[in-house]
Amino acid sequence: MSKGAADLRGSEVSSSLVYTAISEQVACGELEAGKRLPPEGELSAQYGVSVHHVRKALRKLKANGLVYSQPRFGVYVGSGSSDNDHAGNAYIDLWQMKRPLLTLRTASHLPEQMAFWNFLENHISQKFPQYQLQILPEVKYQQGDPLSPAFLYEYGVCFPNYYTNQERFYNIGRYYSNGYLQAPESWQVDGIGIPVAFSTTLMLMNVDLLHHLGFSAPAEFATYSEQLAWMEEVTLSAAANPALKKPSTCQAVILRLGQFLPAMYQAILKGEQSPSVFVREYTPVVQEATAFWQRHRISDSPHCLQHLPDFQAGHTPFLMGFPSNYIQFLQSKTEFRCALCPMLTVDNRIPRLASLMVLDRECRYPAEALRIIKEMHSEIVQERLAIMGLLPLSMDAYSSLPYSFSGSEKLANPLQFQSQEEHYVCLNILNIELWNIILAGKAVSEALADGYALARAYLEEKLDTTRLEAQRKMSELYN
Repeated sequence: MSKGAADLRGSEVSSSLVYTAISEQVACGELEAGKRLPPEGELSAQYGVSVHHVRKALRKLKANGLVYSQPRFGVYVGSGSSDNDHAGNAYIDLWQMKRPLLTLRTASHLPEQMAFWNFLENHISQKFPQYQLQILPEVKYQQGDPLSPAFLYEYGVCFPNYYTNQERFYNIGRYYSNGYLQAPESWQVDGIGIPVAFSTTLMLMNVDLLHHLGFSAPAEFATYSEQLAWMEEVTLSAAANPALKKPSTCQAVILRLGQFLPAMYQAILKGEQSPSVFVREYTPVVQEATAFWQRHRISDSPHCLQHLPDFQAGHTPFLMGFPSNYIQFLQSKTEFRCALCPMLTVDNRIPRLASLMVLDRECRYPAEALRIIKEMHSEIVQERLAIMGLLPLSMDAYSSLPYSFSGSEKLANPLQFQSQEEHYVCLNILNIELWNIILAGKAVSEALADGYALARAYLEEKLDTTRLEAQRKMSELYN
């Protein structure tokens, strides 16, 4: 794709983000007729886009009769009519006829991802003409901010908001999985989020640069040790060339622990092991997971956003990333060949991080929403997801992946956190201690001991809080 085309698609995504957000607020009554919209500068800051994109969205809103301008006073919410009667009335008729409009919010709004969502909107409208699906990009999905209203949400299994907002979601597994949504046990995460695909860890490789350095780009690695040996050789070769930068990563170090991660959490949660036994048991695993990265001081960091541009510019032979980084790479104009290879965990497995669909408790059309989720499990949708590098639910769609591996036995059980507490301990305590090993040279034994102590203290405080809350509720029953 040319740079001009990529810029144009990026502009369309940005203006669409503003348009869909405001139009939905009008449709649900959050913005009432006659209400003045914030100035363009405030809208620009609110949605994280330029004033140019705000103006483009406002022009479309005016054309569809949703807002109108009052010279010298501002832009106001309209009553649904405009000079463009067809566009305005079509929007209002949608609600007058009680045709369900189901909104889905997603943080996946790169141009190629938006192309998928547009495909899904069209596919759903053809499959189910009785109702409409509208995709709403959400720019503040992972920062802990309150979510904007919608009926369906797309989450990643590592998103903190998925755990902090679970009280507002349906437990789909409890009420709808007995006959309608029959999910294989191997990819059941919990009853609230229903997987539609899996992200995974990928190595993006500059084939031409590797060839120049005397290496080939592997299609897959048989073992984690083989993977490390190849990375070590290539990294040392790149380090010897002053024109190149060492390989980098966009991955969280904790993802390399594989099935040892839930085992570590369970050991901390139960508290049956002494700290010294915990340290002794998991030191070899953590050493194996961090040794290469510590030796070359490579870790995900606040500067990881620069890693992909370095790779795109041909300054480094490989990048450790995700399917989303591959999608970003496709947007760039590069002059080298890129190959992908799935990366392994210390237990020689390919990790899977679920992309989840969740249903808001306030959804007025739960049956229609579940039909959409089930349709995302269909072959045609799964193939489109696989093309973007996401692992599909069914092996039948694996032929559409832009990489390959031999055998489903290499696939790890999906990474899952059963509670907000487990998510916090793994991502905010253990993961940070692994960073300290890599970037600060902290001893593995000290990092494990500190991680155990911090996690136990956190879990005990949460348990005490839960007990106090239960006591308070019991007291209220008798008062």
